[in-house]
Amino acid sequence: MSAGWVRRARAEDIDSIVAIDAIVNPTPWPRSRFVTLMGRAADAPASLLVCEDVGRVCGYLVYNTVLDESTIENIGIRQDCQRRGMARKLVSVALDQMLLVGIRRCLLEVRVSNTPARGLYDALGFVHDGVRKNYYRSESGPEDACLMSLDLQGEHDERA
Repeated sequence: MSAGWVRRARAEDIDSIVAIDAIVNPTPWPRSRFVTLMGRAADAPASLLVCEDVGRVCGYLVYNTVLDESTIENIGIRQDCQRRGMARKLVSVALDQMLLVGIRRCLLEVRVSNTPARGLYDALGFVHDGVRKNYYRSESGPEDACLMSLDLQGEHDERA
């Protein structure tokens, strides 16, 4: 199956992004946060990418950059598009963009219960840096975050 193609998000993508986030994220972001990201200049230190397949937005990824580090802040894939390589493609394109502008390290937090995401990050070469206790809210109470990072100056051929 196709993994779609990745591009910078456009204003007309906001409704799709917000809808995906509302379904797949236990604590969805407010629409205004995505709109703010969309309003930034193309060279601003935050990016909102989408994965499109057959003319529809199937996923999104948000990353923010400070100095020589970037943090993946949010990622979501439509439920009917999951397990088709779209998350891998989004993360890989984001990492490539980071490399192009000299980013040295990529950071992220992921719910400890999110086994598929943790497996993806492991496969892409991210390493476990620790645990942030009670970081996420959930219906069943607080949940820990697994802290992960990737040295972008090292080898990460696993993304190919």
